[in-house]
Amino acid sequence: MNNVIKFTMAAGVLALMGCTDNNVSGAAIEGNAVAQNSSSSSDVVSSSGVQIPNGKISFDTQPTARVKVMGGEVMEYWYSAGVSSHCEINNKHYNSHVQFGLDGVASRDILLSGLGDKCEPILDSFKKTCETAVTAIISSPDTILFEPNLNDITCDGSKSIYIYCYIMHGVEAVQSCTDGNPSYCTSVVVDTTFFKNFVSDFTKETDDVCNSIYADETLDNYSKQFTENNDELSFDDHVLAFNGDGIGAYYISAPDSITHIKEISPQEVLESFPNTAQYVGNSLFSENCKLYSVSLGINSDYYGFILNKVSKDSIEITKIAPSGNCTYGKSDFLRKAEFFVQDCDGLIDENTEITINSYTSSIWKCGENGYPSDDVIEQRGEWFHPDFVK
Repeated sequence: MNNVIKFTMAAGVLALMGCTDNNVSGAAIEGNAVAQNSSSSSDVVSSSGVQIPNGKISFDTQPTARVKVMGGEVMEYWYSAGVSSHCEINNKHYNSHVQFGLDGVASRDILLSGLGDKCEPILDSFKKTCETAVTAIISSPDTILFEPNLNDITCDGSKSIYIYCYIMHGVEAVQSCTDGNPSYCTSVVVDTTFFKNFVSDFTKETDDVCNSIYADETLDNYSKQFTENNDELSFDDHVLAFNGDGIGAYYISAPDSITHIKEISPQEVLESFPNTAQYVGNSLFSENCKLYSVSLGINSDYYGFILNKVSKDSIEITKIAPSGNCTYGKSDFLRKAEFFVQDCDGLIDENTEITINSYTSSIWKCGENGYPSDDVIEQRGEWFHPDFVK
């Protein structure tokens, strides 16, 4: 997939584009009821330590349409003359709002967090849509910039970046208020066709961004976090996906871990591996193959897991621990990690023996506080087989 995501929010381009398709990734926009006077946007957007007041772009009405995208959704606010989008994939966050004001000015903001090398092309494309920059908040080091030079803002060394700017002028919106007590007001864009086309393009843009982010979440990239030698740690080819934040949690005070294997239905795959199922679709399922959930509960958040071998009546899982002077303790709650395994060879069943081996990573290390950093390694989250990358 092309790493450069092209934003097409320029007014002239949008006005000319006749795209009215409301379907993205197979999910249709669903209409909602008439707006009510209850805010649907959070007062604060918080991610990776960044506290961002959402007062500049706020929606005081209910969303009038929604569409799912990879790891999130796009919401249209017809009665607030705006649209918002977000996706959260493992520790990676993308968030954006657009609102058309009564003064004819359209405002937009964007939040990028934990995106690594995906950040810069997304940021660069967004900056091209800004006519005037108003505010920027950058985390690590924490910095607030008013009327910044956008060319000075980069992703290097920043955990999170938030930018608010004006993207276009001359889009007419009108307001209507009720006479009730309490009264409330709504505002809509006068040119209905323009607004609908804008939302359609905004949805397509968000879908491209969120799919590009998830394309990096492969099993190979997961294992590379823990070793410089790929031969030491790798997933067996029968593993189609892994979720380090498996649905449900075990509570047990005796053993350090428990394991479980069961045959699962396509519906259970959708529940346990939602991002993978949405990204890959029906390619996950093959005739004459059995689908298994291989799960384990472990008494610490600070382990990575790789199912490295599937053989006749046997499964091997490697439990990865950080190196260094680690002082974190055990927990009575067992975190659930889950693998999605496809068996077309008749190798395993629900009675297959599961063996857990141990591995200490020389890359993943505990810091001075005795805990490993979550900023460098994503030992949890949802990851999928690299053959599915689009």
